Amino acid sequence: MNVARQALAVFLAISFGVAPAAAQTVNAITLHAVRHPGAAATDVSGTAPPFTSVVVTLHALISFELPIVYVREARTQTDSRGQFALTLSDSPVAFRPVTFQINATSSTPGVVPATVRIESSDPTPAFRSSVDEIPPEYR
Repeated sequence: MNVARQALAVFLAISFGVAPAAAQTVNAITLHAVRHPGAAATDVSGTAPPFTSVVVTLHALISFELPIVYVREARTQTDSRGQFALTLSDSPVAFRPVTFQINATSSTPGVVPATVRIESSDPTPAFRSSVDEIPPEYR
């Protein structure tokens, strides 16, 4: 019985040129995040439906004892190909390695949000200068 209903729905969809509900594509946001070289920031890129407004929010997961901390958000819009890219600074919490959670949402109906997590690191771990060293008289 269920198979007969599905076959009828497909037949009607083909007859009237409308895709059945199961065959409709879901508009979802995709995210890709990498640490910005030499800075306390994260490069975020992704896709969503073309000309869609996207809000990207950065949260810090510092420890089990502390809640998820809101850092900042940025608003952007996708281009005609549905792509967007931006850089989010995380300088308020870059004092130690943490995990950052990046959420991307849209107010456009039917667009599925996305979440990605990325580990932070020192902005330039291999670079040290005399300015970074504590003078012997202050140790």
